[in-house]
Amino acid sequence: MQDLSPFHRTAMMLLRHIGLDAPQPAADQHTFMLTIDSRYSLSLAVIDETDWYLSANTGELPHITQNNELLQKVLKLNTLTQLSGQPVISLNEKNEWVIWSRLSLNGTEDSHIIELFEYILKSADYLLDLH
Repeated sequence: MQDLSPFHRTAMMLLRHIGLDAPQPAADQHTFMLTIDSRYSLSLAVIDETDWYLSANTGELPHITQNNELLQKVLKLNTLTQLSGQPVISLNEKNEWVIWSRLSLNGTEDSHIIELFEYILKSADYLLDLH
């Protein structure tokens, strides 16, 4: 069985960062999912032995996909940042907008993870508030 303790430690740190006091995860728990302010879902999940991802799924946003100017604003969010684990905005197979980042299970500083986490949450709020 894969040692998920680095992932669990990171997930619990992020949950505490946003003020949630969650119970200890099961030893084989590979995924954490939350709904943020009834607006979007946040997922933290193990990809393989070395990586995990953090994503915010805002669902379908027809007001963006039907407007070229808004679509350009969204795509500008994909420009290069100073963050390693560069967050990316994409469409999934259901045409739902997803902001995600792939991270290493080991060696990533908590401060960096928190910075990425906050960037993804702000980007999800931005997408949902575009008109």
